[in-house]
Amino acid sequence: MKESSACCESDCGHHNQNDASQEIFKGQTCGCGSTIHGLNIDFLYLDLSSCQRCLQTESTLEKSIARVKEMLESAGYKVILNKIHVDSIEKAKEYQFLSSPTIRMNGKDIISNLIESNCQDCGELCGNEIVCRDWVFEGVRYQDPPEPMILRAILKEIFQPSLKKQSEHYEVPQNLRKFFDKLTR
Repeated sequence: MKESSACCESDCGHHNQNDASQEIFKGQTCGCGSTIHGLNIDFLYLDLSSCQRCLQTESTLEKSIARVKEMLESAGYKVILNKIHVDSIEKAKEYQFLSSPTIRMNGKDIISNLIESNCQDCGELCGNEIVCRDWVFEGVRYQDPPEPMILRAILKEIFQPSLKKQSEHYEVPQNLRKFFDKLTR
């Protein structure tokens, strides 16, 4: 028996559910008339070669998405993961990047309070002391987000989407300037 990749139970022939290159935004419908909602998840990071915070965050994020993806797609949501390597000040400005790693759901950071601590891996990479994001979940501070934190952020964005947007005023944090300055020398 061939597994169907159709978006719904009808025979509409709409098969874009697994086409990661096609971005589907809220309000679009498939051939059968079902509304398809988009959940765009951005993972922004400085380094996936040696930074354990970034590597572990990527792994936990991918596991979290895998846990809920089938359920969300069955409910009419297209889950799209965008991995964005912020490798320059220009990209930091473009994405209003504050700290590494960052997870955003439909353009909004999953945590509102930025807390950072020394990141030895990124410091060794650029030869300078660098701070990276810490994650506070249920009163406990982590260097990478626990899976329940990501799962709750996904569900919150589905059931209680925030209208909060990125700030219009943005300056590249000094910490990131220091990181990129050392890398370009």
